[in-house]
Amino acid sequence: MVGALSLVFVSRCVLDVAGSSAPTVPPEKPAPSEAKETAKPAREPSETPADAAEGPSAAVEDSPEATTEAVDDSSPTAGTASPAVADGTTAQRAAANKPQREWVKHEVIPGERVADIAARYQVSPAAVLRWNKLNKKRPNLRVGQKLKVYAKRMPPPREKITYEVEPGDSWIGIARKFGVERKQLRRWNHKARKNLRPGQRLRVWVDAAPEVATGEAAGSVTTAAGFPIVPIKRGATSVGSPNRGKISRPIQLPDNEALYRISNPDHAWGTTHTFQLLQAVVANFRGRSHYQGEIVIGAISRRGGGRFRPHRSHQSGRDVDIWLPVRRGVSTRSRPKRAGDVDWDATWALIAAFIDTGKVEYVFLNYARQRQLYDAARRAGVPKAKRDRLIEYPQRSSRRQAVVRHADGHKSHIHVRLRCGEQERMCVD
Repeated sequence: MVGALSLVFVSRCVLDVAGSSAPTVPPEKPAPSEAKETAKPAREPSETPADAAEGPSAAVEDSPEATTEAVDDSSPTAGTASPAVADGTTAQRAAANKPQREWVKHEVIPGERVADIAARYQVSPAAVLRWNKLNKKRPNLRVGQKLKVYAKRMPPPREKITYEVEPGDSWIGIARKFGVERKQLRRWNHKARKNLRPGQRLRVWVDAAPEVATGEAAGSVTTAAGFPIVPIKRGATSVGSPNRGKISRPIQLPDNEALYRISNPDHAWGTTHTFQLLQAVVANFRGRSHYQGEIVIGAISRRGGGRFRPHRSHQSGRDVDIWLPVRRGVSTRSRPKRAGDVDWDATWALIAAFIDTGKVEYVFLNYARQRQLYDAARRAGVPKAKRDRLIEYPQRSSRRQAVVRHADGHKSHIHVRLRCGEQERMCVD
């Protein structure tokens, strides 16, 4: 009996071992219909030739700035999902060669039409109408309205600039200055009189200066003034106030010998917004003034921002010290010590280039030097009323709202304080 039980036990063990070494059974292949469905990509928003026509659309009135922000394209309300294909299929390889597209939200600005929005993102007007369920004949766009766009092109963010009309300005001249169309400028300022007057303020929307994502190879592009602009990395933002702040993801001002020299690179840390604006302003200044001397950039911020002795500000990456431009033959190895060494016409042209952007909060310059600046502005044809509004001199006590203000220790350089950039949500003006 014991022998029989032993034989049965051994037999079962042998069978168990044999079973464990046997190959596993392969899974069943999906049915042909299932395989075909797996390899088929989800349908993306179509733009057929039949969509190319656009019905009449009214221009939009009044104001907030246009912005773009990423939208979750998997959202049921975002439209049709972006293509998704099975690994290793022909459809996947084809999709990989297509331009990257993504859903964005576009905020409507004054005077903007469906055709303008479509051209900005390289899509058809009919597609914009369809994605947002707009009436083809009467879209009735409103300022500030958010529209969904499945963009083929990602344009740079737009910035709103307030421009003050100067003597001799015309609609076409101002439009050319900012690289926009005259009709577009008129639509943005539809309430403005046809005949411009000095001191009148106009709204202009322009694309931000070129930038590249962090880690991209640095190259250079050319501004309208013909000077090279070094691409600036994205993501560096100002946090807090100039006197109590820091820099998130700080970047260092790149070298650009055609525009400026950096006095001390260790003190030249800042933000994307600051460095884009700085390069654009210096390029425009050189293009307008034809100044060929050296522009020297002084202190901006320490790496990461924060307290920067002996400065009371310079903490959040949007305070920029610039040595006063000097006359021909004067050395730029050190700051100019005498007022007679300074090229005051060039100094005013540089400050005016900053002010024209509408992004400057203050320009600090010792009161003892402001008379020379005031006279340079007069020589440049700036009306007295405008000079008095911009420069603290000559009635210091009543000019606390001026842009150019007194600050001790600023006889040999100007200190430019920029406003917060539109994307700097943690920045405090």
